[in-house]
Amino acid sequence: MLQFVSTHRQVSVKKAACYQNQVLPLLRCSLDGECIVDGKNFDLEVKCLSEKVFNELQKHGINSDTYRKYWIQIQYQLLVTGYKNALLCCALVDDTRMYRYQEFLIERDEEFLKKLLEKVIIFWLKVASYIPEGDLKETKKVPFISENSLQELITQRTELEEKIKEIQKQIDEKFSIIQKEMNENHLSKIDLGFGIYTKTEAKGNFDYKAFLAAKGVMITPEDEDSYRKKSSIRWSFKPVAA
Repeated sequence: MLQFVSTHRQVSVKKAACYQNQVLPLLRCSLDGECIVDGKNFDLEVKCLSEKVFNELQKHGINSDTYRKYWIQIQYQLLVTGYKNALLCCALVDDTRMYRYQEFLIERDEEFLKKLLEKVIIFWLKVASYIPEGDLKETKKVPFISENSLQELITQRTELEEKIKEIQKQIDEKFSIIQKEMNENHLSKIDLGFGIYTKTEAKGNFDYKAFLAAKGVMITPEDEDSYRKKSSIRWSFKPVAA
């Protein structure tokens, strides 16, 4: 199949092994192959389909359930590898040869990957911190995740949070320059080319305690407790300094 794609596309195709994301090592995938088209790295995903599935894919194309399922798989691969493009190569074969072929170019979808990355990280953090159902007061040993595995995930999360803080600091500095320019020129809105930056004035929070005190009504701790919403369980983790 890879040889057919190589001949069909007139490009050199190589088999690919497992990939690990350089920023988040917990993200891994395996590719069927990869190639370079017009100087760009392409992920190759090969599917040998049944006649029923192939006919459905050929009839409905990108609107088919089959395409959508493989599209999500390939988006995850692009997230791991960092590539921008992929080829989904689908074929209907018999015992001796391939006789029908359908190919789709799939581009990296950044908006989808933001949501996917968030769900992937949450999933692995849940896996790493899994505790069987039972008495919440009882501390139980995690049955299938080692302490090192959990520690590595938390370390990766901490490193990612630090990178995000640094990026946010740079963003804030640039916005500070824009804010100064807007104030000096009495602008409430500015077009940055990739988005609209708007200045609005928000009302401050209402200080109900000060208001009641000014009206001569004193609130006791017991009063506050009687109007609190039902308590909820919260989980926390505090790293131990090395």
